[in-house]
Amino acid sequence: MTTKAINQNRIKKETEVTSIQETLSNANICVFAEYRGLDVESMSKLRSQVREMGGQVKVSKNTLTRRASAQAGLSFPDELLTGPIATISTSDDSSKVCKSLLRYAKENESLQIKGGVFENQYIDLKMVKQLASLPSKETLIASSIQSMKAPIFGFVRGLSSPLNGLVYALQAIQNKKTGGES
Repeated sequence: MTTKAINQNRIKKETEVTSIQETLSNANICVFAEYRGLDVESMSKLRSQVREMGGQVKVSKNTLTRRASAQAGLSFPDELLTGPIATISTSDDSSKVCKSLLRYAKENESLQIKGGVFENQYIDLKMVKQLASLPSKETLIASSIQSMKAPIFGFVRGLSSPLNGLVYALQAIQNKKTGGES
């Protein structure tokens, strides 16, 4: 190889490391899965399912991923990055992506989830499954808003109750004076 080709290769690898580091740093969750045995069609299906849930699937060399994770300040067991590894990440709803990934892994036994990084902390397969069991972000927001609205409605009802009583009493007095007509 010529010096020019070596430099171009190094620049390409440095760019890839920077890209991986940005993915690792910006994502809420990154899950590492071994995809040995998946054909191109299956991998494309995985990518589209994860994309629908707001995530992305990236395949890169393990040495570059190790280097990028070290630069991002992340640490996890070395066995996490052995074999052909895909990095599934999202900066959106971690629960949705984990559910989609686990559902796909159940359908395709060739995909083996190894673990990942959630909010800059190492997580194992058990934690990925626990994240998948959580309700989606939208569901949590809706239930929070509902629980905040309930006391306000109760307060408004409580305030309007004496006013309603007064209106009914005045109406009863008016009916009595007019001879009992409604």
